Amino acid sequence: KKKKRFTMKKLLILLLCFTVLTSCAQRKKENDVALTTQETRSYSTEKVVNNLNNPWGMTWLPDGSMLITEKAGTLIHFKDGNKTEIKNVPEVYNRGQGGLLDIELHPNYSENGWIYITYASTEGDGNGGNTKLIRCKLANGSLTEIDELYKATPNTTRGQHFGSRIEFDNEGYLYFSIGERGNRDVNPQDITRDGGQIY
Repeated sequence: KKKKRFTMKKLLILLLCFTVLTSCAQRKKENDVALTTQETRSYSTEKVVNNLNNPWGMTWLPDGSMLITEKAGTLIHFKDGNKTEIKNVPEVYNRGQGGLLDIELHPNYSENGWIYITYASTEGDGNGGNTKLIRCKLANGSLTEIDELYKATPNTTRGQHFGSRIEFDNEGYLYFSIGERGNRDVNPQDITRDGGQIY
């Protein structure tokens, strides 16, 4: 009886192994094409800034230095190999994919000094946050002359899809995106709502 039970156990284990192995096998399809990667690259990579914490956006100042946003709310000025934290950055709603987002210089920055920034903000009614667009200037390592240009509504505690990228067209118009805030079946389909739109 013991011998029979032991043999039955072995048979069940063998059958289970066979089932797992054969169910995972992939048949080759008639028109399958194997993907190959190019052995040599037509470009090279170079690390420029060390020890960044979740960088989101960057832009170059006329002197060749960079401004870099980190999601948690830090704005870094990187110049001549040194990182300096910019002061007077607005408080961000750092949740999920939200935080300090994109940064872009005005096309006539050399003349007017305007910098545009998007970030997740708790400003407004309700819990949570939504995407906000500001413009400001940089003086003595600090943001100054902060103008609030747009704040998306409603606030929500969902942590995904805040957007946001900023671009200028050739005529000087600014465009920025607001993510659909985790409500893809409602927000982008209704142009009266902020989520899932390009402004």
